Amino acid sequence: MGSEWEEKLRTEIVNHRKSYAADIIKNLKQQQKIYIFGAGEHGKNWTNILMGYGVNVDGICDNNQALWGKEVCGDVSCCSPQELKDIGPGIIIIAVRRYQEIYEQLQEMGFSNLSVASTNTIGFKLNYAFAQNDAQVERLIDEVADVMRLCEDDLSRQICYETMYQWFVDENSHITYNGKPYFIPELGKRNDEKLIDAGAYVGDTIEDFLNVYEGIFSSVHAFEMDSANFQILMEKTKTFAPQIREKIHLINKGLWNERKTLHYSSNCQTSKISDEGDLVTTVVPLDEELKDEEVTLIKMDIEGAEMKALEGCREHIRKYKPKLAISMYHSAKDFYSIPKYIKELNPEYKILIRHHSEDESDTVCYAY
Repeated sequence: MGSEWEEKLRTEIVNHRKSYAADIIKNLKQQQKIYIFGAGEHGKNWTNILMGYGVNVDGICDNNQALWGKEVCGDVSCCSPQELKDIGPGIIIIAVRRYQEIYEQLQEMGFSNLSVASTNTIGFKLNYAFAQNDAQVERLIDEVADVMRLCEDDLSRQICYETMYQWFVDENSHITYNGKPYFIPELGKRNDEKLIDAGAYVGDTIEDFLNVYEGIFSSVHAFEMDSANFQILMEKTKTFAPQIREKIHLINKGLWNERKTLHYSSNCQTSKISDEGDLVTTVVPLDEELKDEEVTLIKMDIEGAEMKALEGCREHIRKYKPKLAISMYHSAKDFYSIPKYIKELNPEYKILIRHHSEDESDTVCYAY
């Protein structure tokens, strides 16, 4: 029997969904010139998205004069705000997360055709791909409804609904925020916790873990495939007390479902497996890397590689039933496939879904 959230999912998404992404792309293709303001991660991301949909981006603008005149995203160059003023009519898309100051700056300079890029890039791409195809949306609704039935509580079901609503009805709508990720009270704590930190980045999750567990744990195995991030991670752990540091094992590899060498791309904040990537990394299955070693908690935030990594630790999951905190927000398929796959591997798991940011990111599937 469906919950009220499943009923809302089936009625409101179908009745009120909008093709806002396609409308935006159509409008942008009619503009004389298009400039992105912001040469950071957010600006580059939107530049690549728009160009992928056939929108010509004439340039990127930024206040950082060290970037002026340089190619900052493929062959797209960066200019100064003053140069932008001399270029003539067009639209400026502000792609910085704290946009208010930039908006005021450009208004004071006399710019009027300003737009603010949404932080909801995943939702935008999904809306563009799905929103005009009734059959695709109905299949996705069915998949998410299945996930709702797997969940232990109404908050999980509510977050499923709110995510779909943001994707297809209102990109500025709210998803219930649940505080910091990964070490939620429902998972409980063990004095002998053995954490796998997949996507350790520069140690932010390890620091949260040490704070929550107050230094009382058995071990951490931290996997980070990006060599630049790994160097920072090593330097950070050197600052820990010796009795803490000796329990933390750093591994410059990614998790996958087999051992192999892969290409990846990196923008310092995120690293993503990609055939077009110009960097090389080694990936391994956890079942092979830590064969026969029991782990109690597995966290993953690895930019869409979570399903491959879960396949590579299926024996651990079946045998030891570790608590899981797995990011599920990188694609629509991840959103429904990850909870289902976890439940298939070990039907004894209880499933929760929580959201841990003010934008679209950091939706996590928990199993315990």
